[in-house]
Amino acid sequence: MEWIMAAKEFGLVGGILLLVMMSIVGMSIKGWMWILEQFKHELNNNREERKEYLSILHKMGAGIDEHNARSKDFMAGSALEHKEMIITLGRINGYKKD
Repeated sequence: MEWIMAAKEFGLVGGILLLVMMSIVGMSIKGWMWILEQFKHELNNNREERKEYLSILHKMGAGIDEHNARSKDFMAGSALEHKEMIITLGRINGYKKD
C-alpha cells in the first residue's frame, strides 16, 4: 500500500523509477539464479567425471597388481633356469660339483 501512496506522491516519474528499480532487482535475482544453476551443473559434471576417474584409477591399480604377480612368477622361473644353466655350464667348463 505504501508503494501506491509513493507512486501517487511522486507521480509518473516516481512510477517509472519504481518500475526500473523493480526490473533491475528482478534481473539481478534472475542472473544470480542462473549463475547458481550453472555452478550446480558444473558440480554434478565434476562428480560424474570423478567417478569415471576413480574407476579408471582402480583398473590401472588392478593391472599393476596383476603385472607384479606375473613378473614374480617369471622371475622365479628365470632364477631356476639360471641355476640350471650355471650347473650345466660349470660341468662343460670342468667345475663339476656333486
